[in-house]
Amino acid sequence: MHNPIRFRHKLILLFLSLFCGFIIAEIIFQTLNFLHKNPEINERNDGGMIVFKPDLDVRYYSEEAGRFIRLKTNKFGLIGQKNEPDTEDAIVFLGDSFTEAKQVDTDKNFISLIENANGTHALNVSLGGQGTIDEIARYYAIAAPLNPSAVVLVVYIGNDFADNAAFLPRRNDFLDTPMGDWQTLANSPASPILMAARESPKSFLQGLLLKSAFIRFIRDIARNNPYISSFLVSARIFKDTAAVDRTLSQILPYVDPLSSEGQAAVEFTADIIL
Repeated sequence: MHNPIRFRHKLILLFLSLFCGFIIAEIIFQTLNFLHKNPEINERNDGGMIVFKPDLDVRYYSEEAGRFIRLKTNKFGLIGQKNEPDTEDAIVFLGDSFTEAKQVDTDKNFISLIENANGTHALNVSLGGQGTIDEIARYYAIAAPLNPSAVVLVVYIGNDFADNAAFLPRRNDFLDTPMGDWQTLANSPASPILMAARESPKSFLQGLLLKSAFIRFIRDIARNNPYISSFLVSARIFKDTAAVDRTLSQILPYVDPLSSEGQAAVEFTADIIL
C-alpha cells in the first residue's frame, strides 16, 4: 500500500540531495574561478568611458577560450602588440568582443595578423559588450583625434541589434545628431548610459542564478553541444534555428526580427551604418 508520508519524505530527501549537490558543485566552480582571478585591466578615462589600462602585458584567463592568454595594450590603452603604434595612416577597427579578441594572445588576433601580413598600422578601439552606437561614440572620443586613414566597423549580426535596441526610444535624436556628439547624447539621463551595464530588473532568484558559476558551466555545455541543443529545441526551451537562414540563426538568440521591436532594432542599425 502506498504510504504518502514516506513518499513525501523521499521527495524532501531527493530535493535536499540535489540542493546539497548544487552547493558543492557551486563551491568547486567558484573556487576554480577564484584560482583564475584576473588582474584589473580596465579603468575609466576623464570622459567616464571604460578603457583598457595602458602598457599592459599580462597573463589573462579568457572564459570564452577556457585558457590563459597573453594580453597586451599600447600607450593609448588599446589592445595591440605594439607599445607605440604608428598612428599615421592607421586603420581603426571598431567592434565588440569578437574584434576585441581577448580569446587569443594579442599577437595572434586577426588585427595583429593583418598588421604582420601587410605592414598595416592598426588601432583596435573595440570593447566587449558594445553595440554600434557605443562603438561610434568610442571612435570619436578615442580614435578620431589620432587622425586615422580608414575605419573598419565590425558588426555582429546577433547581439549588436539587441544592444542598439536599448537606444530605440531616442532613435530620432541619434539620427539627427552629428556622430561626434553621440557620447554626450548616450550619456544623457533619458537614455542608457554609455558603456554602463544595461541590465533589465531581475528578481532575487534570477540574480543568484545569473551569478552562479555552475549554472554558467551547464548553460555553455547546452549551447555548444548539438545533441543537448537538439533536445532543448525539441523541448521548446531553445528556439529552432536550424530551419532558418544562417544569418537569422545568429540573430534569433538575441532579438526576434519578426517582432515589431526586432524589426525596429534591425532598421535602426541599418540607419546608423548607412
